[in-house]
Amino acid sequence: MITVFTPLYNREKSIYATYASLRNQTKQEHFEWLVINDGSTDGSDGIMQNIIAGHDGVFTITYIARENKGLNRTLNEGIVRAQGDLFCRLDSDDSAAPNLIEQISLHYREIENDDSICAMVFLTSVSDAINGRHPFQQPSLTSFLKYRDFYQATGDRVEVMKTHVYRAFLYPEFESEKFCPEGIVWNRLSVDYQALYIPVAVVEKTFPEDSITKSVYAVLKTNLKGTLTYYSEILNNPKASVKYKCLNSIKYFRYRLLTRTPPPIFNSHCLSGDWGLGRNLASCLR
Repeated sequence: MITVFTPLYNREKSIYATYASLRNQTKQEHFEWLVINDGSTDGSDGIMQNIIAGHDGVFTITYIARENKGLNRTLNEGIVRAQGDLFCRLDSDDSAAPNLIEQISLHYREIENDDSICAMVFLTSVSDAINGRHPFQQPSLTSFLKYRDFYQATGDRVEVMKTHVYRAFLYPEFESEKFCPEGIVWNRLSVDYQALYIPVAVVEKTFPEDSITKSVYAVLKTNLKGTLTYYSEILNNPKASVKYKCLNSIKYFRYRLLTRTPPPIFNSHCLSGDWGLGRNLASCLR
């Protein structure tokens, strides 16, 4: 079974369209829709209650409404609660293509029994055009990190994870913060796992003005523990190229300077101990 997971926060105008896209699937069986309402303050809860009351589809709906905890904690809760062998995130302002479940079921046969492959990754579209740059014309194996680093791919993707693997790589949760870049998990997985990249768009993306994508710099600035952990792990990831480490070291220190005690970049503390990541930056600039 496949779990389609939707984290819901203040999307009264779009959540029904998300549901309708699942009702329109060419393959209706063998998936559940799990929705966690992360403390919405608009009419999202009422719309979900109406959806559940009128739902007569084949797939099941599990709906949980609770106080706001932030995206990463909501994702972790969804991963733990998922009943499916596969976990597919579908945001509450996006719509699934009619063949989403069909495509997942089709390609799962290629990776199901290979423990070195943790996921299938599909494309997304924006206004019916492919979102970002994708390097492959055929299904291809690579790691999450190499896809962004070596192949220089861009744009949002639909990562369909093996649930048991995802549960071993939950998102870090930081006290007093509600977000860290989701790439932190993809980069950790890249050390030991590959993913099958499939050049088919299965989700239509939208980016409302209040989305994280539209205000990513502000979100990163207000969640510095998660942000700095994300960038520091790239600098220490054995699979990342020197060039990629260079680019991300600049971003690391950009955000590190926003903390109360910004470090000197090239003193002994920076090149050893907790600042061993500084060695990566130094090697880039020699």
